[in-house]
Amino acid sequence: MAVGGTAPEHRRSGDALGAFTEDLFAHLPRADQRRWARTYLDGLLATDGKKTVRRMAAAVGEPPTAAQSLHQFVSASPWDWAPTRERLRRWIERRGSGRAWVVGRAFLPKRGSRSVGVHQRFDPAAGRTVNAQVGIGAFLATPEGDLPVEWRLCLPDDWLADPGTRRRARIPEEESAHLPLWRHALRLTGELAASPPRDPAPVVSDMSGVPAEHAAAFVQGLTGQGHGFAVAVPGSLPLHPAPAADGATEPSTRTVEARRLLVWNATRSPGSASLPVAVRARVVSAPVRLPRPSSAQRGDRLRLFTVLDDHGAAGRTWLTTRTGDRDDRLAALTRHPAGIDAAVGEMSDRYGLLDFEGRSFPGWHHHMTLVSAAYAYARLVAPER
Repeated sequence: MAVGGTAPEHRRSGDALGAFTEDLFAHLPRADQRRWARTYLDGLLATDGKKTVRRMAAAVGEPPTAAQSLHQFVSASPWDWAPTRERLRRWIERRGSGRAWVVGRAFLPKRGSRSVGVHQRFDPAAGRTVNAQVGIGAFLATPEGDLPVEWRLCLPDDWLADPGTRRRARIPEEESAHLPLWRHALRLTGELAASPPRDPAPVVSDMSGVPAEHAAAFVQGLTGQGHGFAVAVPGSLPLHPAPAADGATEPSTRTVEARRLLVWNATRSPGSASLPVAVRARVVSAPVRLPRPSSAQRGDRLRLFTVLDDHGAAGRTWLTTRTGDRDDRLAALTRHPAGIDAAVGEMSDRYGLLDFEGRSFPGWHHHMTLVSAAYAYARLVAPER
């Protein structure tokens, strides 16, 4: 049964939420901080509709004065969110295997201009420019859903250049320059590489909408970090054809655009396979190398591929280290970015992702950490009840 709506629902069969909170927030030095962490999680899970601190306090039976304490805990308290996210990640890994680390962005629409990082940004999903914060998240794809464990906030130059704005929003010194999407994503994957998961899983990300040079830099960065990956890339990405497994030579050793190389390969050996869920997919692929020497740091040959639909139309162009995978496994990887969209939508509708009312950089990270924890709890514990 899904969590939400009645406070007692997620407290049945013992205090599982209390044990979960103690696990995630054991690093907090004060008992009152751990108490308000529990109350905030409780409120996210129990409150219908908009998750204001006042409504969350009421939903879990706290007096009206608790709203100020909840606001203080999230927006002003200086607790470090990094250990909580690390503990959340390990908690998720203990409960099941991850199929992939999926990195993507979340548009968080906002009214007004005072929420940290809010700016005008074109939203491809909405097809229009929106007033929003833009978060970059790392999600662990599991059989129970895509669960977020790490976040970065995109800060435009307007938020970084003015000392007064930085001071009011409590933006730390290390956030010194606006970064494009791929750099935020690479910082997230770098944190994963610094603390390797129990069961290594490939990084999956859709970089098809960024400039080709950005996609190339992201792929090279993943290679340097030692990650396996499947990355959707622009069709204009330059690549070197590589010798096929049977030793056959490609038509030329010169640099060829990714889409053009796939079109050539499709006329040569399209290939097909049956998926285990009564869905057929055809994968067209070609062995390739990146043009820069750094692509050969581990001696890897990469695989360029696309999945054809029932009408033979090609989808996005993908680049992967998984050269030996069956076609059905490659096709499955391409579906992971859609899982992020579904998770962000559910967290927005039911777990308060869009409802943070504070204006500080630490406050945003605190709220995103707590929402991620509530969502993971709902996905991995609530179905057992």
